[in-house]
Amino acid sequence: MVNGPWSIGAVKKAGIDFFVAPLPPINGTYVPKPYGGLKMFYATIYVSKEAIDFMKWFTTDPQVAKILVQKLGYVPVIKDTQIQDPVVQGFYEAIKNVYLMPVSPKMQPVWGAVDIVIQNAIVSDQKTITQAVQDAAKDLCARGLC
Repeated sequence: MVNGPWSIGAVKKAGIDFFVAPLPPINGTYVPKPYGGLKMFYATIYVSKEAIDFMKWFTTDPQVAKILVQKLGYVPVIKDTQIQDPVVQGFYEAIKNVYLMPVSPKMQPVWGAVDIVIQNAIVSDQKTITQAVQDAAKDLCARGLC
């Protein structure tokens, strides 16, 4: 399954034995580059100095990064953050080869459809998965995304 950290809760809940690793090279040379994203803070020009100070601290303090990794399974963006969780470590290695995901409102229905199919793949049989793929494709085409 090619997916991101947001899927790990459902995979664990389903009792699936898994590991996380970067996509392997194709034909021994080409390294696939999946989409990747990150969480960001946004602020207007009217934001207070305290809010800016908080954002700087929250995004650059190694201790905060360590807590986010340990408690929430976030993949750290601060170099040399200690990672004990092999799942987080797998995603950390994988992000070295990503393209940043384009920002487009047209992608939201695609991700929703993909998520439904993946969730069905985790907990359902082949017939249900096939139906989920067909339903997702129909929904996307109805939105003019085919």
